Amino acid sequence: GYASKADPHLVEILHQAQRNIREFHEAQSEKSWEFYAGDGVRLGLRVSAIESVGLYVPGGKAAYPSSVLMNAIPAQVAGVSRIVVATPPLSLEQNPLVAAALELLDIKEIYRVGGAQAIGALAFGTESIPRVDKIVGPGNIFVQTAKRLVYGTVDIDMTAGPSEVAIVADDTCDPEWIAADLLAQAEHDEMAGCWLICWSERVAQAAQADFERIRRLNLPRYRGRTPQGRSCPEPVGLNWCYWYDESSTMPPEPDTIAHARDRLLRQLDSLGTARDRKSTRLNSSHLGISYAVFCLKK
Repeated sequence: GYASKADPHLVEILHQAQRNIREFHEAQSEKSWEFYAGDGVRLGLRVSAIESVGLYVPGGKAAYPSSVLMNAIPAQVAGVSRIVVATPPLSLEQNPLVAAALELLDIKEIYRVGGAQAIGALAFGTESIPRVDKIVGPGNIFVQTAKRLVYGTVDIDMTAGPSEVAIVADDTCDPEWIAADLLAQAEHDEMAGCWLICWSERVAQAAQADFERIRRLNLPRYRGRTPQGRSCPEPVGLNWCYWYDESSTMPPEPDTIAHARDRLLRQLDSLGTARDRKSTRLNSSHLGISYAVFCLKK
């Protein structure tokens, strides 16, 4: 099958990623509970899985095997009995790693349809595609608009995007990893917003150089477009900010690093996810959410 054409090294990364993701969502799982309220009354909350969920897996401008893992694994952990995938017609041929992710999770019900029409099919059903109870997953503006329109007929996760990432870094961070994380978000969409806030001019300049180097290796993938449609040399929304504040300078001792990290987190109240990245790159849980990624110590 198509999965056999995937890079074995990348497939091994998928295996490790699915173990990490599954462990996280198993810890996140809610449990049913009840208590005796007196006078013969028992109150509680019963948690049970919905019957069916439709996963939209993009396959146009870029391949996102992570969208398979991040959407299917929570459904599996929750106990959803029917997990359906819709992906554009040539997605699996062109992106064998997506096929490998589907095979890894043993997902069998796959429909080769993409775009807004895939969302409509999952929401209302067709002669060949039975409807689902909930639709999840990323996609372009047409997919997200379709999800918003069918909400109420089915449940949805969110209207996602454009992707954003804000990386807060000090002089202990690896500039190449910073650049890779910025590009991981920039590749999603021409409207993606990427920010690096750094109080080390050396690290910021090195990250910018690494960003340019990596981008040039994949120029067609990372070329952005202006609102007028003209090509531009870097994704719109990429911002470099050299920030220095003596009160925020962090020496390398772990206890000081941790204290400053917590202080920064308390100052942020509008982020979707905050990640303290010490030894691993940004993983694939970034579907349509704004981020603050803290690279305070490798």
